[in-house]
This record gives sequence, C-alpha cells and structure tokens, in this order.
Amino acid sequence: MRTGPLSTFIFDETSFIAVTAYQNDQITKLKINNNPFAKGFREPTQGKKNNSKPVKRLQSSLPLDKPVKYDENLHRPYKS
Repeated sequence: MRTGPLSTFIFDETSFIAVTAYQNDQITKLKINNNPFAKGFREPTQGKKNNSKPVKRLQSSLPLDKPVKYDENLHRPYKS
C-alpha cells in the first residue's frame, strides 16, 4: 500500500481527442484522402476491380433459446 505523497502530471502535448464524425465535408474528404486506413470510406473507382471476397458466415450449433456458458480455458462457448 502506498504511504508517500502522490503527484499527478498533465502534459497538454499528450492530449487526445477522438472524433466520430466530422461536420465539415471538406475536412472529411481531406481525412479520407490522407488516411491509408480509410479505404472503407472511399468511393469505388471505375478502373479498379473489386477483389474482395464475400464474407463467409458461420452457423452455430448452439441453440439460441437456452443460456450459453463461456469456458475461459477453451475460449469458446459450450453447452451446459
């Protein structure tokens, strides 16, 4: 248990603000054009092929009407 004095330091340079949606369309376009991770927001171009594969859906064998337990050792649900 700590018994000595406690100090808190705040550095304005390390502040972070999360933005979920920009209200200015020009800012939105600027962010999309300069963010390599914003591929999902870009309009598809005429010259490019869409190489994405359809997403496969997995069907669970667990019934939805009964409670399901989670085994932390197996990292998956199991029937009780």
